[in-house]
Amino acid sequence: MFIAMFGDYLANVKDGWPMKQRGFEEFGERVMRRSVHLALMALCMLFGSICSSQGQSLIWLGTPSGGIHSWAYGVSRDSSVVAGVATDASNQYRAFRWTPAGGLQDLNFTYATLLTDGSESVRAHAISLNGRYIVGAGYNGATRPDEAFLLDTVPEPACLMAVGIGVAGLALRRRRFASATHGCRANRASRLAFTEQRTAAS
Repeated sequence: MFIAMFGDYLANVKDGWPMKQRGFEEFGERVMRRSVHLALMALCMLFGSICSSQGQSLIWLGTPSGGIHSWAYGVSRDSSVVAGVATDASNQYRAFRWTPAGGLQDLNFTYATLLTDGSESVRAHAISLNGRYIVGAGYNGATRPDEAFLLDTVPEPACLMAVGIGVAGLALRRRRFASATHGCRANRASRLAFTEQRTAAS
């Protein structure tokens, strides 16, 4: 680059520019400005690569126990939940969910209560941004075809509230029943004592 700039200057001199002190000063200023510019670009590239490398990470998600393959197809917005497919010890494809706390989880075991009639979740293809919903493909044991599925991994708050209300109501009924039973026993004991007193008086 410097050679090209010097060549331009010599070309200008050849065309009739007098080689005076002013020309050398202008040439030196151009070289200085270009050198500073290149130095700043180099520093920006250096610090940019350092900062970007500090934010990079690579996590191997693993495979199910005895499995040898796994593929990730979806990730939540904060990268805390990953969905995909892996092979198990029998070399069968299984849909999985991965979290930092729970590791790689086979959906067929984690949500076994939802898979009735021999149904299986074979592949997980995508996951919602909040990590709650997983979509994929599997085997529907009720209708016998291969079907797409939508899995909600979190119970609805309304369902949890209903369960809580049911438990509270059951506890209240048991308390009332216990109170009523205690009252009946107390009344029976008082009537028995009154009968014994009358018998003794007669």
